[in-house]
Amino acid sequence: MPRPSLPPLGILILGAFGLIRQKWPSFCVGVLFFGMLLAVGSAYLDRSVDRVLETLGQQTGLTAEEVQATVEAQFREIADSASVQSDSGAIIASSDGLNSLLLQASSLQDQLRAGVQPAVTKDLILPSYLARMGTTAFGIFVFYIVVLFLSMLFFCLLSVSGPASISDVVLRLPFTVLPAVGLVLLIVLRSFLWVPFLGLPLGLYFLPRLSLAPILLLSGEAGIFRSAAVSMHRTKGLWFPLFLRFLGGFLLLLSIGWFVILIAGSVMLFSVKIGFLLWFCGLIVLVAVAMAFLTVVAATVG
Repeated sequence: MPRPSLPPLGILILGAFGLIRQKWPSFCVGVLFFGMLLAVGSAYLDRSVDRVLETLGQQTGLTAEEVQATVEAQFREIADSASVQSDSGAIIASSDGLNSLLLQASSLQDQLRAGVQPAVTKDLILPSYLARMGTTAFGIFVFYIVVLFLSMLFFCLLSVSGPASISDVVLRLPFTVLPAVGLVLLIVLRSFLWVPFLGLPLGLYFLPRLSLAPILLLSGEAGIFRSAAVSMHRTKGLWFPLFLRFLGGFLLLLSIGWFVILIAGSVMLFSVKIGFLLWFCGLIVLVAVAMAFLTVVAATVG
């Protein structure tokens, strides 16, 4: 028996925006909340950078602006040395220089953890900067990933929860984190994204086939393994139509992202802080639209 065809891309997009319109107050609250979290992380990172620049300036007798200029110049020097040279010997030497920089930064970081304040000269500004900012920058990066992951779960739950209120969604959210993480790991393993070279083409095949699994899991229809199996069954013979529609959805997100960058960039001319907040909220809007679109696609399959 032939499988029914999927609705056109335009219908799916209208359905996604219709779903958002039905619950627009809850979607707006989620966008503002998660956007503010990202903005808080950015503000903390900026303050950490300022403190490090001031500390290095005090130790070297330079101003914070001069320290920042030195760091940027040394970064550019490393990047230029890696890209300008063309013979293999120069490339290896550039790699050795980068490794030496990282080893210096690691050594300085160990001293700082031991409570020792190493002397900083102008030649050691860049490794000292990396030593002081490395852990903080990595922590903020992890924070961003967690916030984006939680925002995906929130908007996915909001999309599949029907008439449930935002408070019900918030109460359900903590209980979905571990199953969602397990499903992500299963999809990565099942789609062979971890396989070198072959991982990308295999992932392009399996990801559309497994695309229904998050909706099935968060809607309560199936558990981790069952949701993946049901998704593979329901999407049998529909890989190409799903791929085209997800490609169209991706292009839609790119268009929205370009519009967000344009607005945020214009606002930054007057207020950098408000511009960054708009950019982060716009990023969360992309997540919300993507989850609504995925929910509508899942509702039309099988």
